[in-house]
Amino acid sequence: MISPTHIEGTNTASKSIPSSGNDNFDALVLQYLTVNHPEDNLNIILKKLKALAPNSPLTLAALSKAMNVANAKMREDSAHAEYANTVLSKKAMQLTGTNILYTTMMNEIFFPTDEEHTVIEKF
Repeated sequence: MISPTHIEGTNTASKSIPSSGNDNFDALVLQYLTVNHPEDNLNIILKKLKALAPNSPLTLAALSKAMNVANAKMREDSAHAEYANTVLSKKAMQLTGTNILYTTMMNEIFFPTDEEHTVIEKF
């Protein structure tokens, strides 16, 4: 594990990356989705969401979290519940699935497992 003070020095880049506690980006996404109700494909929606924070390198996880937070909040508001239930929830699930697939693939690349010795085989 790399510490914040690894060989290159103190990690200052992470300060600009939205963390899981970044409510500002989540609020921007909620506001954008509430006002615009985009029905474009996921790629176009993600480009528009990334444009909300042009100076921050957004991760797929941060985008997924923000969209899921917006989806949950919009479902509670009767003015936006139909959009959230019919359009946004599908896009949020698609993005969550993509994030899971990406994370799984990256973990498999950096931390390969021996597929022949899985938990199922031990039974």
